[in-house]
Amino acid sequence: MNLSDIVNHTSQIRFSLSDYIINFEKLLDWNYLTAAPGPNFNFYFPAIILSVLFIISGVIVSWYNRRKLGKYPPKNKFFKKVFLTSEIMGLSILALLFFRYEGIFPLSSRLIPLGFFSLSLIWLGYLGYYRWFRFPEEVNRYESWLLKQKYLPKSGKGKKRK
Repeated sequence: MNLSDIVNHTSQIRFSLSDYIINFEKLLDWNYLTAAPGPNFNFYFPAIILSVLFIISGVIVSWYNRRKLGKYPPKNKFFKKVFLTSEIMGLSILALLFFRYEGIFPLSSRLIPLGFFSLSLIWLGYLGYYRWFRFPEEVNRYESWLLKQKYLPKSGKGKKRK
């Protein structure tokens, strides 16, 4: 392979930024959102990698929750939500890719992934709100409960009062 072959090969590669920019006018068109997908499968490999990363991160979070944290209810509750979110997102992406690949009409339209993406953003926003606002309160409540259990006498034990 000489230099002219390389130049000819690279001149045939077309990269258009417009393929990767969201056209908001099309997102408001109902026919575009519900149309059957075209033969464009360029996004399959990155989407499969993303879904596998979601699934692997869910397994890692689950392992961390069980092995490293042990029994700590506030953190266990939060990491269980993170685990389930990660696993559901990974499996949902794989399911959406399968429906798109097979061309199953209502499930392969652009409307379903757009709805999934919107619901995912709402759920991730809730997890963020929970982590930064409600989670510290639950940790404080649990820590104070542990201190009360440690230092306050148990009812019914010890000397009886007259």
